[in-house]
Amino acid sequence: MTDRSDSNLERRKFKRVSFLHEIEYEGSGVKVQRRLVDLSVDGIYIDTTSPLPEGSSIRIKFSLPGGHIVEVDGVVCYCQPSVGMGIEFTNLSPQDRAVIEEFVKKLS
Repeated sequence: MTDRSDSNLERRKFKRVSFLHEIEYEGSGVKVQRRLVDLSVDGIYIDTTSPLPEGSSIRIKFSLPGGHIVEVDGVVCYCQPSVGMGIEFTNLSPQDRAVIEEFVKKLS
């Protein structure tokens, strides 16, 4: 995981767990596949050498064990050049939220 300040970690409202998994996203007119590094009910961190600028809108698609596919919009809320970006979900469905909460709980 990236080196983030303690204040960023303290601001988190939800438990975040390590979850290395392939992810597809579309933002700034580009569709790419990268690696999801960690996950919570309010967002994810994506490992990428070409992160989008903070404030960029992004469409994300990934699957969870068991085959549940999550498709959600988000916004880049944290960017570390040549390392990755943090994404805050903006329209997570109640069903997807419940599945992610259960998954995070199992990994905690």
